[in-house]
Amino acid sequence: MAARLTALVLLAAVLPGLALARGRCPPETAEDQPILLRDPSVYEVVPGERGVDFSTPAYYWHMGTWFRMAHGYANPWIGPPNDRSRVDRDRYTKWLSATSSKGFDPATGKFNEALIPPVEMLHDQFAFWMPALRPVERDRWTVPFYRPCEAGRPRPTWDDYVVAFYIDWPFLPGSEAAYGANRFNIASELRLAGKPVQLQGMRNYEHTLDGPISGFKDYEIYSDDNNLAVMLGCDDFLPLDLEENPVCAGYVWQRSSNLVLFVKFPSDRGQLGQDERWRAPVMAAISLVTSWRLDE
Repeated sequence: MAARLTALVLLAAVLPGLALARGRCPPETAEDQPILLRDPSVYEVVPGERGVDFSTPAYYWHMGTWFRMAHGYANPWIGPPNDRSRVDRDRYTKWLSATSSKGFDPATGKFNEALIPPVEMLHDQFAFWMPALRPVERDRWTVPFYRPCEAGRPRPTWDDYVVAFYIDWPFLPGSEAAYGANRFNIASELRLAGKPVQLQGMRNYEHTLDGPISGFKDYEIYSDDNNLAVMLGCDDFLPLDLEENPVCAGYVWQRSSNLVLFVKFPSDRGQLGQDERWRAPVMAAISLVTSWRLDE
């Protein structure tokens, strides 16, 4: 068993040079096709009308915080007519005023939680490639892979992967009240009481607080240095099977900036042994969101 584990760990180490094309490269994504610049489904909904270019600056508002980023980062894609509203701040503000799902108060232009119906607040979702940090050029609503082939692009390798996320708490004071942050508050209380955190010590799971991660079992990542707190649930990813889609998903809380994100990325980029691979995608997501923030 030890020899088998060693061999698989070595295999994982050399996989960055191997292409991932099996089952994920339909003809329209061939390398000799033009790079996709906009959502092609717009033609089906509004004949003769072009979709918004992925590179066009777009707006996003969440709990009173404004963001501006390339339109292509919003993924799953935003179909018409909302795609065009997002690239014009006045039109987007009118849309916010007409919906109760975001808590935008037309009278004040500020966030009003009381306006949101008794259901979970709607979160726009975003995605980007690591390590390039560029938008994903396929709609994740229909293509959930974290290493999808894209038209006009080299086939992805194990060095290339998608990070998907939404913003749970957007740089506002009081981030400890966020849903995602509350999970860390509970975990801190358990640890202070000398008790295990969620799934720690469970027979069918591995946990970073219990030791190295083998990759053969579902596993939990928990890290908290009093500024960056990370709690992710991850699928097993060894033995490697290119047809599966194992993922790490969970909350990230940067206390110093009052930012809470929910992130997802391939579980082979979570942790192997003591190697905290998750730090690269987590810090990239934080950096991107920080760069999108508008000072109002």
